[in-house]
Amino acid sequence: MSSLAKRTISAAILMPVFLIALFINNWLFYIVILLMLIIAWREWYFLILSKAEDKIKNTDKKLLIFGFVYIGLFALAQAWIFSHKIDGAWLILFVCAAVWATDIFAYFAGKAIGGAKMAPKISPNKTWAGLIGGVFGSVIVTSILAMPQFSISIFTGISIYMVAIIGIILAIADQTGDLLISAVKRKYGVKDTGNIIPGHGGILDRIDGLILSSILFAIILLFI
Repeated sequence: MSSLAKRTISAAILMPVFLIALFINNWLFYIVILLMLIIAWREWYFLILSKAEDKIKNTDKKLLIFGFVYIGLFALAQAWIFSHKIDGAWLILFVCAAVWATDIFAYFAGKAIGGAKMAPKISPNKTWAGLIGGVFGSVIVTSILAMPQFSISIFTGISIYMVAIIGIILAIADQTGDLLISAVKRKYGVKDTGNIIPGHGGILDRIDGLILSSILFAIILLFI
């Protein structure tokens, strides 16, 4: 099963759990994010050390520090987005839905159309057709969630074209984040970052695209 297929299935499995934590209790959501941070940090640590011999090289140390900062920024971004008094939960759902839609649409578009590979040496299953399909899915979902019916006040007065641009940015960030983690896994000859989810790898495998998308979305919110 391809990485993209695993992510698509995992999204369907984890979505109900995530939504319960998101809308039932504020502290429950923060606890979930904290647990994800700790597990992802642990997975990154062992990923970098997976092929280390007596001591890690300078490149490994830099990657180790980069990963800790990168994953830490994801947790901070999620917490900051969620802290918005009125729209917090809906904004988290917005960015997560964009990522889920990107993965799902990219998977089916890639399977149906195929075509040229995006980065064959890093992720052989990713195609440009899949990326376009993922962008299309993200734009559709984000445009729907930005409609007045969902009462996300932060999008009041923002044109549908701007929302579409945000959807495109989040889709590209999702695919880029996935490729980034895949490149590191390929460098160290590791298939999955962990095995916490049987048959689907580790937490880091499942949130690789959400990490960069959340960080960029938090930056976007600063300017809206």
